[in-house]
Amino acid sequence: MIELKTEKANKYYIAKEYSKALAIYKELAFEIGDEFFFANINACERKINAADGFFDEGDKRFISSKFFGVFDTSFDGNKVINLSNSETYFEFEVGNYSEINIRINFSKDNNFSNALSKSIIVYYEFYENNTPLHKKMEAFNYLSFQKEGNYGFLRLLVPKNAKSLRLGIRKWGGIEGVSILNSLFIDFLKPGVSVVIPTYKGEAFIGDCLSSLKRQTLDRSKWEAVVVINGEKDGTHNLINEFIKSNNDINLNILSINESGAGIARNKGIEESKHQYLTFLDDDDQFSDNYLEELFENSDVNRIALTQILDLKQGNLCDNPINAQIKKAALKKNIVAHDVSSAITMNASKLIPTFYAKETKFNENLRSGEDVDYWSRLIANFQPHLYVIPVTQGAYYIRLVRDNSVSRRSPSYDFSIRQRLDVIKCLDEILAKKIPEEYKVFVISKIKSQSSFIINFLKINPNYYSEFISDINKENFYFDCKNYIIGEYSENLVISYCFTPYIDTSGVVMAKRIQKSERAVDVVYADMGKVRPMDDKLSLIGSDFIGRKYEIKSPVSFSNWKAIDAFCTEALKRIKQNGKKYKSVYSRAMWPASHFSAAVLKAKNNSIKWVAEFSDPIYVDVKGEKRLSELDLKWLDEVGIYELKKKFPDIDLDNKSLFYWCEILPYLMADEIIFTNENQMTYMMSYLDSQAIRELVQAKAKVSHHPTLDESFYNVIDSNYHLDDEKINIAYFGSFYETRGLGDVLKALRMVPKNNRSKIKLHVFTQQKEMIDNDIGLKDIIENLVVNDYVGYLEFLGLSKKFDVLVVNDASTAGVKIVNPYLPSKLSDYIGSKNYIWAICEKNSVMHQRCQDLDKKYISYLGDEYSNNEVINRILNG
Repeated sequence: MIELKTEKANKYYIAKEYSKALAIYKELAFEIGDEFFFANINACERKINAADGFFDEGDKRFISSKFFGVFDTSFDGNKVINLSNSETYFEFEVGNYSEINIRINFSKDNNFSNALSKSIIVYYEFYENNTPLHKKMEAFNYLSFQKEGNYGFLRLLVPKNAKSLRLGIRKWGGIEGVSILNSLFIDFLKPGVSVVIPTYKGEAFIGDCLSSLKRQTLDRSKWEAVVVINGEKDGTHNLINEFIKSNNDINLNILSINESGAGIARNKGIEESKHQYLTFLDDDDQFSDNYLEELFENSDVNRIALTQILDLKQGNLCDNPINAQIKKAALKKNIVAHDVSSAITMNASKLIPTFYAKETKFNENLRSGEDVDYWSRLIANFQPHLYVIPVTQGAYYIRLVRDNSVSRRSPSYDFSIRQRLDVIKCLDEILAKKIPEEYKVFVISKIKSQSSFIINFLKINPNYYSEFISDINKENFYFDCKNYIIGEYSENLVISYCFTPYIDTSGVVMAKRIQKSERAVDVVYADMGKVRPMDDKLSLIGSDFIGRKYEIKSPVSFSNWKAIDAFCTEALKRIKQNGKKYKSVYSRAMWPASHFSAAVLKAKNNSIKWVAEFSDPIYVDVKGEKRLSELDLKWLDEVGIYELKKKFPDIDLDNKSLFYWCEILPYLMADEIIFTNENQMTYMMSYLDSQAIRELVQAKAKVSHHPTLDESFYNVIDSNYHLDDEKINIAYFGSFYETRGLGDVLKALRMVPKNNRSKIKLHVFTQQKEMIDNDIGLKDIIENLVVNDYVGYLEFLGLSKKFDVLVVNDASTAGVKIVNPYLPSKLSDYIGSKNYIWAICEKNSVMHQRCQDLDKKYISYLGDEYSNNEVINRILNG
């Protein structure tokens, strides 16, 4: 026996500190006569013999027994009891209560093995006088192991005529070192309903609220009201006292706390509740006369019962969308949380077991949305049955609609974004637990609902987008909330056949453009798995601005029309399924499918703004020869080519080259054309026969060099690549092409006297490592070469900061093209490294012009031994 010290009317405390429960476990039901007892037992595989009459899997009323990790074990002055194979007993009277909740505290000195699943066995017997009312029940309890110890929780339904309860605890089998504290927290609950009413300066409204309590048809002995006055005081307390004087048969308890906050007040009210079931009432709301009676009659220990909810506007009761949802759900036989998704996460219009309420505290740190968090946790943890009182019963909650309620607060960054992210963070923690998929879907719907506040605010206030990104990037959500919000917020589409995470220069440049534009977009791109490797780290680029990504699974091809047409068809199908109306589409091509898809989209919706970027000339290749793969000319009907022909008669309708049309369609249909450099535009216009189309293009063309990423991207990967600080370390990153290679650098290196040459290390990072390794022509300078495999793009950025000099060279176009139309994208990456750049240029190329404006640069010319030798000597001499 232990001595129980009474501190409050319905609670007994030995230990004054106890931890919060974190989870719930599997159900077992035990039937004794007309009464049902249940034990929630974590991972229990033991089945009670049905022939004994103790197991009834069909009934859902239950007792729960739960064990959780303890986070505060400073139980002042409690004696430690070492458990043995003999039972340690606790006995106490149960009186006329209907439910008893008991916490068993375990010593922090317990040293459980993580491999051990069973630690103790709990026995309990109810007695009428000295006669057991049923066979002794045995509950196996499984612990979650924490260094700080554990505690267990027993929820017991009291049998009819029971006067006392005997609780026995012993250790499981041969386990050693199991100890509990000589302390119990016991919460006795009476049959009936506790009504918790938080009020803050409610003098103007609470009178109607109290009057609705007075009209309740439920026997007044079966319910109580707990009014919690919080924060700054007004005349509310006096009004309630006057009400009590004239209605002294109503059990009304007034609590007053200095802290303000509805969540704080509700927690206090829950703590003081003495009945088995609980409902909430706001101080400006009311109950219909039969509200408590109908809810109590339809209560059950594993059920949430809901009623209708009506709005009170200017003295009139009005329906609302939430009530429509409730009425629709009332017609269903089996109701799930999704059926009442709006109603279930508001405090109004429902009755719950008080046990649920006491185990699920309101988060007092949330400044709004604490109800959504509270009910989402409660539903996910306990997974109760849901029941809606039939509409014909006429029970309903009356909600006064006021302009200053939380749901009607004026939008602000703090309320619409910061506070919503706080709520989302709490909801996201639920998803990290092991809960059934049904409840994960429910919680995600609540996250999306909170996200809608953010989305709507950003659409009206796009200038706050960067601040939002900064705030959400501080979180690490289980659910990709950031991507969802951007996807719902974005009104712009990018079609880029090549895109991250596939390793392709064109796709990386497009991701960089998205990053630098700082504008939210959705992206359509091809599944290039058969022709390009992947680097998941590439997805970091632009991730703050990319919402939905649509990977199109179709045959991959640069020049096969059937494959291109298949991509267009599937891309347009996915865009249509998306259901969003985009304001703009941005297409980027070297691979033609991007522009063809955008052309069809523009033809179907002329109001959409189309921006088309050419990474390079498409119709004419690097050797100055026309590409000749054919398209099906009938396809041109889809983009209204014959209407365009009327405006521009010199369109060549007999030209079957898909590369010709990949340039002509954007020229004619796009609202804006982007060239990566001035020479590219000059060159592409030079082989365009139509003067009218040239003038059209020039009127809407812009030049935009490849973007340079912010310094943060250069710090994502800190490579441990070894460099000899005694050497001059020169680096080349990239592949070797017929028009672009390392020949000039190698020749210059050979010209350096051997004693000086030893000071130089040329580090080459390439996909063609084997080709260089096998090149016998490099034997004379092999000691100066360090040949490495290709590195990922972000590692390349990090490495670029480490070298003394970075080499980039132009494509050789002299004698083939009137101007050099190419600008290596690598130059933009080198610029971001802030290191010296050795640019081997074709004279008067755009790279030549750009590098002349740079501070840290060495410039030489393709095939010019003198200039290349001069540069390498300048590098040697510092």
